[in-house]
Amino acid sequence: MFPVMDTSTHPCHWWPNSPDAATRSPISLRVGNRPLVYISMGTVNNKERAVVEFFIQAFAGRDEFVLLTTGNQFTPASLGNIPENIAIHPWLPQIAVVKRAALFISHGGLNSIHDALYFGVPLLLCPQQEEQTLNGSRVVDLGAGLMLHKKHLTIETVRQAATQLLTDDRFKTNARQIGETLRAAGGMAKAADEIEELLKEYANRIS
Repeated sequence: MFPVMDTSTHPCHWWPNSPDAATRSPISLRVGNRPLVYISMGTVNNKERAVVEFFIQAFAGRDEFVLLTTGNQFTPASLGNIPENIAIHPWLPQIAVVKRAALFISHGGLNSIHDALYFGVPLLLCPQQEEQTLNGSRVVDLGAGLMLHKKHLTIETVRQAATQLLTDDRFKTNARQIGETLRAAGGMAKAADEIEELLKEYANRIS
């Protein structure tokens, strides 16, 4: 039997506005030197107890430390004994966690993909809808992650894909290169400047 810990007594204190939170929080102390795997399957799928139980079984007793979100439909305590290498929370500050992660397992929503690649984190994508499959296909094409379709989603395939993503440095290298381009693009400030310029150009045309 795996060693267990009641995660309800170990709240997460990784907050995005606290620069040293990731080295001082109880969660960080539990992670130690283990690779951190962050699992968030989106607002809809996080509500499904079976999804959470599936990933608990897939990662129980492995060398990685796993942070997994559940949403607010049920409490982590209701899942019973959780393996020592897994911590479950209704919600986590995603940016703060992704910055520290070695792997992000996601449903393939565009925001989650952007967050991961911005910080150079490889992705294991498990799409639940068609547009998520399209998003995931692009990540795979760029060499920054792997994708498992529903019909291929088993405990063994998740374990194999996670191991490959964590041990093959090409995924991390590609994710980091994409992140460099995203950060160089200028973000919201650049987008706002571009919109203002377009509005000025339009105003000049109609004046």
